[in-house]
Amino acid sequence: MLKRIFISCLVLSFLLGQNVFAQFNAKTLAALKEQALSEDIAYFNAEKISTEFGGRMPGSAAAEKTIQWIVSELTQYPQITIQKQKTRARNWTNQSASVEIVSPYSHNLNAVSLAGSIATPATGVEAEVVKVSSLEHLRGIDAKALAGKIVYIDRKLSKQKPLSDYYQASLLRQQSINLAARKGALAVIQRSVSIARSKLPHTGLIKYQKDIKKIPAAAISTSDADLLDRIINRNQTTRVKLILNNTENKWLDTSNIIATLKSPKQTAENILLITHIDSWSLGTGALDNAAGVGTMLASMKHLVQLNKDLERNIVMVFIGSSRLAPIGIQDFISANSELIKNTQVATELDMGAGAVIRMDSRLNENFLSSADRLHTLLSDLNITRGHNHSIGGSQTHFLIQQNVPVISWIQQPDEFFKYLHSANDTFDKVELTDMQQLTATLSAFLYVSAASQMAFK
Repeated sequence: MLKRIFISCLVLSFLLGQNVFAQFNAKTLAALKEQALSEDIAYFNAEKISTEFGGRMPGSAAAEKTIQWIVSELTQYPQITIQKQKTRARNWTNQSASVEIVSPYSHNLNAVSLAGSIATPATGVEAEVVKVSSLEHLRGIDAKALAGKIVYIDRKLSKQKPLSDYYQASLLRQQSINLAARKGALAVIQRSVSIARSKLPHTGLIKYQKDIKKIPAAAISTSDADLLDRIINRNQTTRVKLILNNTENKWLDTSNIIATLKSPKQTAENILLITHIDSWSLGTGALDNAAGVGTMLASMKHLVQLNKDLERNIVMVFIGSSRLAPIGIQDFISANSELIKNTQVATELDMGAGAVIRMDSRLNENFLSSADRLHTLLSDLNITRGHNHSIGGSQTHFLIQQNVPVISWIQQPDEFFKYLHSANDTFDKVELTDMQQLTATLSAFLYVSAASQMAFK
């Protein structure tokens, strides 16, 4: 521990000697990292959310209890101003899902409805399967060949680059449902977007276009997708029966939480940190996103103790409605234009509980030196410097559209992309040492950016 503090202080002393950060205290930053690396607050925050509240569909009783608990945690700090912003959520619910190969062989496949999907008729949908591997492949198939068929999207997630590939897989999920419907397909089945070999399916959101007839959509487990592939590759007509029981009939009320730790300097400038509270109901939402919520709360505790050092306000936003539509972040942006205009930089936690391995950014090139200096201060946490082309996360993506500079923390992706959006998203996947490093990274970033005049725009 003493060796780590000594090395950190040497790096910081050099930077201070270069007049990079006139305000913040090098010893304070080193001690902050060491404190975070030795604590278990974030870990047990995530454990509490996963164990006591479980899966948290937006607007559900579990999600509302989580919101109440977050507010109670923040209320213990008189330095923090707390605002609950009203937002809303769809009450879409997946009651059951069944996918069955009926010929040339008989198999029951583990399946889940893709979020937002309509239900099938009670008797289900049965038809021949047409396998496609990409959006280009689907576009190239004549509508006559798809009319009255079930489209099977067979695209494997890259194990080498799951993060960047997940974005492409998500686009395929979003766009294929509408293209298949336009060509007369009866339903869509998708290979689960996961790097795991598993019998558990993974869900994900679909969005119907208003001018196209809605068709049902489901995901099957990666193991069952391999089975379906082997059968189709035998060049025999393959028929599948799909039964989905989903409901949606109203809007639900929920909230975003906006927690502000004000600088004693009476400044309008903000450092913005954002995450989402809600999760899918299949698992307990430990990786997505109890880990992010728990880490933010742990970091806020650290920064409250350093409030007197802050040159800028720290604003933490907990989004209550994100899983079925980006309503929470859109409501936050529309109601907080001044706050957003005065935000120097934003960041997000929404990539599970893995340790941070890389720091990406999305800044004007004139301010890249600030990101590089920031990385230097975090390099002792084994974080590499990435690129300046970040597309942001599920929430900061929308802030980039508002010209807000963004720092993106790329976490070790393997566990996240094995279990994301599945019943396997449970607390046993969370490791204490990873959560400690994640907390140290976030707390150090907040201190450096808020306790100095480092310019990000």
